[in-house]
Amino acid sequence: MVSVYVSYAWKEEAQKPLVEKLAEACAARGMKPRYDRKEMKYGDSIRQFMDEIGAAGHIVLVLSEAYFTSEYCMYELCQIYDQFAKHDQAGFRARVNPVVLSGTPLYNADDRLRYLHHWERRSSELNVKLKRLNSLRHTRHLQDSLRGCEKIPSLPSGNVGRRV
Repeated sequence: MVSVYVSYAWKEEAQKPLVEKLAEACAARGMKPRYDRKEMKYGDSIRQFMDEIGAAGHIVLVLSEAYFTSEYCMYELCQIYDQFAKHDQAGFRARVNPVVLSGTPLYNADDRLRYLHHWERRSSELNVKLKRLNSLRHTRHLQDSLRGCEKIPSLPSGNVGRRV
């Protein structure tokens, strides 16, 4: 059975019914829909699940402003990009099916620059806060977050989505 992973932003309530409809449509076509709210159980590693998304053969990205400003969503997108897009644009396009929610600012340079500025600011904020600590012991997760935020602006800022 083919698995289809769905990457979306939790904090946007409007996405939940869309994700459920996507899951129903996949199941009706004999595919196994996979998304965190359905798959994750208490004690499971969200990081492991996000890494699985990066390596998946079929992925639906539900893109929104909340998606582009979510550290978790951007981690998933970086994983997906690292797996294929760097070396195989055609493979990336064959695996990834973006759905851009109506009203998502994405299609001009100013919109994309706004997201880049967001991540540059976030990276600077985390860096300042980490430097204020007396010791960096026990901060591996925080340093990983900082590296992730620093990596996001290096993603191509081209048109990653198709309007639906």
